[in-house]
Amino acid sequence: MLKTFLNVNVALSNRFTPHALFEARAFQLYDWIGQALILDPAVQTVLDIGAGRTWHFGALKSKRSFRLIGLDDDADELAANPLLDDIIVADASSRLDIPERSVDLILSRATVEHLPNNQTFIENCYRCVRPGGRVLLVFANRWSPPAILNRLLPRQVTQHLLLRLVPNSKGYQGFKAPYDECSHSRFKSMLQNSGFEVEYEYNSYYSSSYFQFFFPLHTLSIFLDYIRSALSIRDLSSQCLFVARRPDH
Repeated sequence: MLKTFLNVNVALSNRFTPHALFEARAFQLYDWIGQALILDPAVQTVLDIGAGRTWHFGALKSKRSFRLIGLDDDADELAANPLLDDIIVADASSRLDIPERSVDLILSRATVEHLPNNQTFIENCYRCVRPGGRVLLVFANRWSPPAILNRLLPRQVTQHLLLRLVPNSKGYQGFKAPYDECSHSRFKSMLQNSGFEVEYEYNSYYSSSYFQFFFPLHTLSIFLDYIRSALSIRDLSSQCLFVARRPDH
């Protein structure tokens, strides 16, 4: 009965999710920008932070030749990823064994919020990327409704609720997330103070997919998403996206 109840509510929530709000997610924009940057012939070495068992841009690996380095703190996840040319098992917010100025493009999707020290992470990115190289990052804002709930509730409770109520969350959600410095203004400041030029910044406000298990709650969440979007307060967004460049000089 619970499964039937969830399926009905998810179906209703999907049907009434505003298409424009969903497509405006920072994650969708990450896909478009990431493809354009990867297909740039000048990009010869790509470092994916939090690569895991699959590479998000796997279809592009056959379109042109480049070296793909996967970094993750889970060796088993990396070992299951067949597209990686090199594997680095490490915490991205600790000292990385990567030569200075050796990477053309650094990618990170939904990983920054899980790192314990993002100041060190940004410094690592700046050290590793070559002059003129870029980083593309997208992550959950610490002041989005799901992130606030994730911090307020015990981790065992959030993991149980995700597995029970959020479809397709097993193996992809529920990881420990301290959201260290994961607000738009603070993260942008750290990028600039570390030497990066912020070329592009974007915020999206849709986060209601977490509440699809109960249609009335999902409807309320959509309403709050619209209010936050209308206010356009970046630090209250659901996701933050940055494209930052290390200056040539």
